[in-house]
Amino acid sequence: ENLSLNAPFEWSRPTWRIGEAQLTALKLTYGDKNRWQAAAERVQASATMDLVPDQPVKITGRLKSTGGKFASPDGSKLGENFAIDGDFELRTDPVKHSIGVGGKFRADAGELLWGKFFADLKMQQPVIELQADYFRDLDRFDCRRCNFNLTKIGSVDVSGSVEGFSQSPKLRLQARSANFLPGGFYEFVLRSSFNREYPLLDKLTLGGELAFQCQIHGDLQSLITEGDLSLKAGELREQLEGWQIGPITLNLPFQISWAGSPKA
Repeated sequence: ENLSLNAPFEWSRPTWRIGEAQLTALKLTYGDKNRWQAAAERVQASATMDLVPDQPVKITGRLKSTGGKFASPDGSKLGENFAIDGDFELRTDPVKHSIGVGGKFRADAGELLWGKFFADLKMQQPVIELQADYFRDLDRFDCRRCNFNLTKIGSVDVSGSVEGFSQSPKLRLQARSANFLPGGFYEFVLRSSFNREYPLLDKLTLGGELAFQCQIHGDLQSLITEGDLSLKAGELREQLEGWQIGPITLNLPFQISWAGSPKA
């Protein structure tokens, strides 16, 4: 709604060039009740584009979105109040029916509810850098390199593909990190989401640094993650009683299966 566009252009046969176009849109929505849904209260973008007949289209620019939200078809996975800012590059290939996406985006705010897990992203200031392609006919998202960085947890590199991206995502991904902080993960994921159900979580503190590599496969209801991790200078401490275990050095092959997985 309320779409406004200012696009200065130049035509030098056979090329059209659009320079520093400015786009503003209010109440942008995507999807229906049987699919993943997404929306934003306000989207602003500036972009430059060259149009050459029979050539892929390349668009570069900057994107800012506020009031973003999304929801899964069953309503069990929700995100609200997202504020996103970053530079982007889009490439359309009419032969492969694909859209290439690249860029670096920062989330300054956002609230995530994933089953019982709740997270406020404002303190973590997540940054995403990606180089990926979406194939429309296959509904497949290929991630050549996707880097996720959270201020108090660390950085994770992901590559692989997601089949059925817009409807029933099935993951085939590889992930690795060399500087993952278990203490930050514990505070962000476990303590804040489950401390009422498990009061013991409020009494414990974790320390150390992890490195890991793993495979992630399955749909969102039955994920399996397996790989290897190493821990150095690990520590488990109880705040009130004063006991602690550590430093811990650990090398561990692992497999984690979510509910609904066909494997033990």
